[in-house]
Formats: sequence, structure tokens, C-alpha cells
Amino acid sequence: MEVAQKCLDLVSGEESPVLQKYHDILSGLLMLRDFGVSILPIVLRNTTNFLPIVQKILQIDGKNYKNARKILRMIRLLRPDLEVKEAPILTLIADEALKTKDFDYCLSICELMMERPSTEACKVCLHLVNTEDFADLTAKAKLSAFCVNYCDDDLIEDMIFQRLTLISYCCDYCYLVLKTL
Repeated sequence: MEVAQKCLDLVSGEESPVLQKYHDILSGLLMLRDFGVSILPIVLRNTTNFLPIVQKILQIDGKNYKNARKILRMIRLLRPDLEVKEAPILTLIADEALKTKDFDYCLSICELMMERPSTEACKVCLHLVNTEDFADLTAKAKLSAFCVNYCDDDLIEDMIFQRLTLISYCCDYCYLVLKTL
């Protein structure tokens, strides 16, 4: 990789899309190395499914889930010609955040996924809403509202049940607060 970097540096005065592509690929390979994953460049060049690589990144260091944007950027650098499907990758990362009970980070992944509604986004949001230890009622309301609007038909019953439970809980809480006044 160092030799490749030196070769690219020899033609650094020129600016062309082809050279930029090689700079990007090299940057992506260095990021992959920073995550502790070693894969031959030729293998990456033919890779279209990055889920196993992301799984490996998450297995190497349990805290790597906190680098979701870096992981997505790395994939875009490695394969600029490929339309990367972010939702499955973000689903893996959100699941890892939930395993460690990092609800704030999982919520940030949900918010990122809600920018591009998908079935995966609804499932991740619903999973967080259904997590008993997650107590942020405002976030739960926002996530469940998203899911009601975008979830598949098979998830709508669960989502409506969660909304009703949340509303009931909020009403009970308000009643108790007003009763103490």
C-alpha cells in the first residue's frame, strides 16, 4: 500500500477522475486496515456484498459500531462504481448498538435510516421501540410515528399496538403527575 501511495504521489500534480478514483480506493483500503481487516484489493474489487466485511469489522472490535459513517464512507471509497445499499449495513450496526444497550447511538442510526424510508428502517425502529430498557418516550413516539407511516402490512399491527401502549403509558403518567399537584 505504501508503494501504491508513492506511485500516486509521483503524479500528484495532475488532477483527473481516474487518479482520484485510485486515491479513493487507497484511502478506503487504509480505512479497512484501520478497522483491523485485511482483504486483498482484487477481492474488494469484485465484492458487491459488503455485509460480511461489516460483520467482520464489528466482530474484531465491539466498539466499531460507533463508526457507522466511517464504515459507509469506506465502502463508497472502495467501490465508487457501486450503488451501496445502506439499510442492511445500518441494520447490522444498529443491532450491535442494541446488543451493547447503546440506545442513543441506535437512535442516531434510526434517525439516519429514517431519512431514506425502507422496510429495514422500520424494522430497526420497531426493534428499538420494543426494547423495554429504552425509556425515551419522545423518541419512541417519533419512531413509532415513522413506522406507522412506512412499515409493511405485516408489521402494522405490532406498530399500532406499540403506539397505543405508549399513549396509554403517557396518559397514566400525566394522570399521576396531575394527581400529585
